[in-house]
Amino acid sequence: MAAAVFDARFKRRMRRLAGAILFAVGVGPFAAGLVALAHLAPARGPVAIALTVACFLVEIALLQVCRERLPLVGNAALRRRLQARVLEDTSSLPLPEASQWHFVGFSPGHELRTWEGETDRDVGFLTLAPGVMVFRGDHYAWKLRAEAIQRIDMVAPPGAPQRIVVFWHVPGEPTRAFTIASREGRTLRQTVAATARLYQAMRGWVERNDHAQDVPSLGLPPTDLSGSFPLDQPPSGSCAALFSVGIIVLLSLWYVVQQLVAARLYCHAVLWAGMLTSAGIVVSSYILGYLQRYEANLPPHLRRNNHAAR
Repeated sequence: MAAAVFDARFKRRMRRLAGAILFAVGVGPFAAGLVALAHLAPARGPVAIALTVACFLVEIALLQVCRERLPLVGNAALRRRLQARVLEDTSSLPLPEASQWHFVGFSPGHELRTWEGETDRDVGFLTLAPGVMVFRGDHYAWKLRAEAIQRIDMVAPPGAPQRIVVFWHVPGEPTRAFTIASREGRTLRQTVAATARLYQAMRGWVERNDHAQDVPSLGLPPTDLSGSFPLDQPPSGSCAALFSVGIIVLLSLWYVVQQLVAARLYCHAVLWAGMLTSAGIVVSSYILGYLQRYEANLPPHLRRNNHAAR
């Protein structure tokens, strides 16, 4: 069997790339403005003010682009490589036309969790075959009959794109759940729209209640939550770490800005304030992600949030 595509190495590489891009976007426009004020434009006056305003406008535009595209960095290549794997191994999945595949992210449980910095535990192709849902992913392959599904909901976690929650059961056992979200598209807006379309398709598929197609070689969706961390909970040490970064940023702002204001270099002071604040936000985000990944990999008895592993 071919090596995994959506593995720790891929996630680490994409995480570092996204972090570098975000840091460059956060610092770059302000640094460019400071260089321009030092060598190309007057340090004071209307031109300096216009240049400062332009730097902030560029910063806002770049952040909007990052918001739409950065969460999907590497997604197109991931889809191509995974599709090649699925075509190589068709023993466990009756493949329909490629237009009927839905490229999705899959996560066990009904909560939004992070898995090594990703909100998806696995990625793969979802097919709504007659009476049975089939998922063929990088790590898992499973089936779920329509009759086992209790309900399908759409949720929009705070600060995260909407996801589809599927509640299902087997006789004599508690209700289980998993979430999926479409990864079809190049921007966040496109994937959100694709998730909404998939939600409607899944609701219609359940209501049709077709005779289930047999897929004997696949099991049920996995429910193991080990290695994950709830995205809405702060990890241990996060308050102290973020407080320390905040103090460093505030002291740096005070030291730099007060000297520039004393020298009447107001545009320089504004650009330095923007650059230091953006750098502090990016560093804080990286530290928070690192602490989440660290605590997720701890043994359950060492975690502050012990229920995260259950």
